[in-house]
Amino acid sequence: MEQPDEIDNPRTGEHIRFVETAADTEGRRLTLECTRPPSRLLEAAHRHPKQINRLTVEDGHLGLRLAHEKHMLGPGDSVEIAPGAVHQIWVMGDAPLRFLQDFEPALNSEAFFRTVFHLAESGEFRADGRPGAMIMAELGLYFWEEFQVAQPHPLAQRLVYSMIWPFSSALGYGARVRQFG
Repeated sequence: MEQPDEIDNPRTGEHIRFVETAADTEGRRLTLECTRPPSRLLEAAHRHPKQINRLTVEDGHLGLRLAHEKHMLGPGDSVEIAPGAVHQIWVMGDAPLRFLQDFEPALNSEAFFRTVFHLAESGEFRADGRPGAMIMAELGLYFWEEFQVAQPHPLAQRLVYSMIWPFSSALGYGARVRQFG
């Protein structure tokens, strides 16, 4: 079954259009066009341990916390985030934000976004747009090379996820997470 070129997250209001996928670039890159509405919700501070993450603002203003410093990017501004660098982005102001986001190499990031958005659409995420412990354990283990939350330390995350995993797997959360990967 062919995947749609665009997906929506009803919990956060975010819209993603897949510009280039791993299949298009032989795994070298995933390029997304992301649109986010103004919101007080913040994504979790996180890292992409094995990927360069490049952000280019097209419309609106993007807030970025990188290396404990806050930055504001406007139309035409871009930033390259090194693999493993902890960062957090948000919409600044009252206007929607539209930006391009590249991941190099692509790894399994397309499946990560499709999975997260599908789970949010299916009601598996909380009202604040974040997953509960069972889903987080499955996401954290399955997409370990693509995405890690900033806290706790990665070793502690692996330990906690591994302790939760037998229960989340037995309850069927693993199958829900792996359906797009």
